[in-house]
Amino acid sequence: MAKQELAPTQKLRLLALAAAGVAAAACQAEQPVPPAHSCADYDRTPVLFVHGSGLTASTWDDMLRALRDDGYPPAYLSAIDMRPRDGDNVRAAERFIAAGAERLLEDSRSAVSASDCGGEAPTKIDIVAHSMGAFSARWYIRFVGGERVRLMVALAGANHGTDRLCGRSGKGDRQMCPAFADADDPDNVQLRLNGTRAAPEDETPWGVGEDSPDRNSILPDGERQIGYVTVRVEADEWIEPAESALLDGAGGFDTGDIGGFPLRETSPGNYLFLGSASHDGLPYHPELVRFVQQLLRQEQMPGDAG
Repeated sequence: MAKQELAPTQKLRLLALAAAGVAAAACQAEQPVPPAHSCADYDRTPVLFVHGSGLTASTWDDMLRALRDDGYPPAYLSAIDMRPRDGDNVRAAERFIAAGAERLLEDSRSAVSASDCGGEAPTKIDIVAHSMGAFSARWYIRFVGGERVRLMVALAGANHGTDRLCGRSGKGDRQMCPAFADADDPDNVQLRLNGTRAAPEDETPWGVGEDSPDRNSILPDGERQIGYVTVRVEADEWIEPAESALLDGAGGFDTGDIGGFPLRETSPGNYLFLGSASHDGLPYHPELVRFVQQLLRQEQMPGDAG
């Protein structure tokens, strides 16, 4: 049988399909290969990420990528989205963070079971929070699930509120105004967490760091031993005054050598980031990401049970 000549349009179509196939194969070849997980990877502590006011879970894209590349099983990492993004800190803690923590632990337990490593499933999480999310996360620790938390890392945290959110409509933003609120109001969330200057509360409950002597310390116990760390930027455009980011009683455990990082520890567990980073840009900065990785590698806090 004589070979039938293809029409020009058919030839072009076939060439286009072939080119598309080559491009698709090249694209697949360029995709990063997920790391193979050793049983030691399942001994890590799962990490929950909490975004700040007006932001989303995408705040953590770079950090999540770095931790996955470092060997964290995907089930051990979760960045939650809170709605509304500037909403009530109490609701954020009791609804979104609490649910996120339980879901993360459940996913981690399932991952351990499916791994055939035979290890113990995680019972605690680490929390990395940014901006107002640090305040919400601290509420979760103090009033909801402190027994679930091993480490709390606050990045550019509005730990004592911030005057820069005054005049905004979101309930969470209003709760931040003014910073260091000192009004005698039983519904004032800042007072519930921090107390007043005349009668300060323990800002780091169950923390392994040393509290100032003027506070009624909530000491670590058999269920709860928590390490607290803060990292802030200089001339933060959203945290005013700057000392709002600090936490009394932070530190108290080995955070590793900071000699290779643009950081200065200004008081125990409170770090000033010396690199070029804005408030919103801090979670993306490569040196900050490396430092958080180092913090999360710490295997045990002083006073850990067992």
